Amino acid sequence: MEKAQTPLQDVQANIAKSCAIARREPEDVTLIAVSKMHPAEAIEPLLREGQRHFGENRVQEALAKMEGAPLGLQWELVGHLQSNKAKLAAGRFAS
Repeated sequence: MEKAQTPLQDVQANIAKSCAIARREPEDVTLIAVSKMHPAEAIEPLLREGQRHFGENRVQEALAKMEGAPLGLQWELVGHLQSNKAKLAAGRFAS
């Protein structure tokens, strides 16, 4: 099996292989790229490759990335939400 060109393509190939084994469609799997503790610029290569789902576990870090990100991305809050951050997070993340 030939290695894909980028890490994202490697992950997508692994998803497709696993789906074939499980008799599922790769389109039914959502890959969420967790970008926590990386600067907003770090997701740009993924955006160019078509990645549109991102996860963060720190509300303030996610909000800063959302401000400069293109429209149409879906953001997931992964991990626990502290009650003092709930108002900041409300309506900004996918449910």
